[in-house]
Amino acid sequence: EWQTLRGCTFVPNEWNDGDSFHVRHQGQEYIFRLYFADTPESEDSLPERVAEQAEHFGTSPTQSVQSGIAAKKETARFLDAPFTVITRFQAAPGRSKMTRFYAFVIPAPARKDLASLLIEAGMARSFGTVAKNDLGLDRPHYDLLEYRARRQGLGFYSTKNLSVETPKACLL
Repeated sequence: EWQTLRGCTFVPNEWNDGDSFHVRHQGQEYIFRLYFADTPESEDSLPERVAEQAEHFGTSPTQSVQSGIAAKKETARFLDAPFTVITRFQAAPGRSKMTRFYAFVIPAPARKDLASLLIEAGMARSFGTVAKNDLGLDRPHYDLLEYRARRQGLGFYSTKNLSVETPKACLL
């Protein structure tokens, strides 16, 4: 069952990144991982993953990690005011000893979820775990945002010479 946590605050942590971060709600600390979005890693301890993300964004692994650091900073900026988390507390595997959960995160005063904001800015790709929800958010929504960011050369796509494939949702 979905739960809505209002008034959440961002908790700075060295292991936060653009799509996974520590949050405090009513005195309890959580780690949440965004549904549908993947930002580049902000450090290089997972070289295969960094290489795969670098290939997606058309960069070198070093540039990909630099992009991940930028995404990490942008997420912290988006979450500098109290925000809302919508979650089912579905476990999101990770390397932390603390359990991480998938979530939709709605920054204040935004009317969009954080995954949408990052993807449409070209700072994340449409990727990862999906979730049926009543928010109207699904894979085609995120795929379209990524397509537009790539086509417009936004964010991490700005200096890349990537092919821009039309997502299936645009063809229907």
